[in-house]
Amino acid sequence: MIKKLFFSISIQSIGTLSYFALVWIITHYIGLEKQGEFAILKSWVDLWFTICCFGLPQGFIYAINKLNTPIYNLKKFSTYYPIVVIVVTSITSFFWFNFINKSISLTLLQYLFIGISIAGIVGHGLLRGIYITKNDGNLFALISILPALSLFLFTIISILINSNISFPEIYLLSGCISFIILFLLIKTPKQTQTSVILWKEIISHGESVFLQGLAITLLPVLTYWLMSNFDISQKEIGGFNIAMYFYLAIALPLNMVAPIFFNRWSKINDKNILKNELKKFIKLGIIMLLFSVIILFFIKDIIIFLFGKEILFAIPSIQAFILSGVLIYLNNIFSCMNMSIGKFKQNAKLFISKNIFTVLFVFIALKFFKYNLINITYSWILGDILLLCMMSFYISHYFRNNKRGSI
Repeated sequence: MIKKLFFSISIQSIGTLSYFALVWIITHYIGLEKQGEFAILKSWVDLWFTICCFGLPQGFIYAINKLNTPIYNLKKFSTYYPIVVIVVTSITSFFWFNFINKSISLTLLQYLFIGISIAGIVGHGLLRGIYITKNDGNLFALISILPALSLFLFTIISILINSNISFPEIYLLSGCISFIILFLLIKTPKQTQTSVILWKEIISHGESVFLQGLAITLLPVLTYWLMSNFDISQKEIGGFNIAMYFYLAIALPLNMVAPIFFNRWSKINDKNILKNELKKFIKLGIIMLLFSVIILFFIKDIIIFLFGKEILFAIPSIQAFILSGVLIYLNNIFSCMNMSIGKFKQNAKLFISKNIFTVLFVFIALKFFKYNLINITYSWILGDILLLCMMSFYISHYFRNNKRGSI
């Protein structure tokens, strides 16, 4: 299990590194203000990816493994559903950026591009849920990083061609390519017999994952919206986005391999084995914390070297996020364990509570304290600490009451 996860995380870390490299390229060649624009747009795309997936990838895993739903039927749905996504997200993007968050301006055609790009990424996400049931190895890890890797590559090409790049167009190419490649990889014989897709079962098994993902992706959108409403500049939003990528350095690979944890632990019915597995991965968090402390001593010089002195104001936030990496790691591990023992709704409620409090913390920091980027960072970290406390309480309570036997 650990060896398999090591290779999977190593491959999927390329996706995280692609995002880091993308942040550096945008800041270095286009500017920190453009970084702020990218951060706002990316948070919006991520939010709608979560909304439109609606927990269906996890539901598809359940449908194929437990309900024997034909892959052909689910692949067919994943092909036509993105058309609806294009219409809905193009319209909502127009209203959001024209009437609510006016921090960036786009043309009518670019709203359509955003809709198509979200549809492509959503289609990729749905097909990924199908593909893992047949292959959860290194190839699965490679197809998981397609959106991040293609976004990075198309940005480089755009900069080489023209420095005045447009992110909606880049997202369009990235979403379409990611969807097409995975679509071609999934080979399915045509279903000759009529087979009903049990949507009620699929949705019920993905609903809690959807609510959890919605809470997570709403956080950056609402944070940037609050920052814009309190007249925080795009340059400072860009600085916070760079700091946030050190938060994502831990979160992204773990989110990508979470289906592997869930797929394995959900097959184990012995509570003692589950408890031992959990302890094993918690111990890895100690190594992660030591690694974070070591990085802390060098990070200031590294950041100045990569981004220049213009980013000095964001360094305290970067340092704080690096130290909080172990919180994110543990929360992801506990979250996967909670889902594997069937606590889907509890998991969703905990993440929703955490993000409600985090947004409240951000609002208080901006409203009642002198503006400082580190205060927003502390608001996010406080939310992670709160979540870890709640997760620890419920999981330890579960194992205390179930010391013997099977689930």
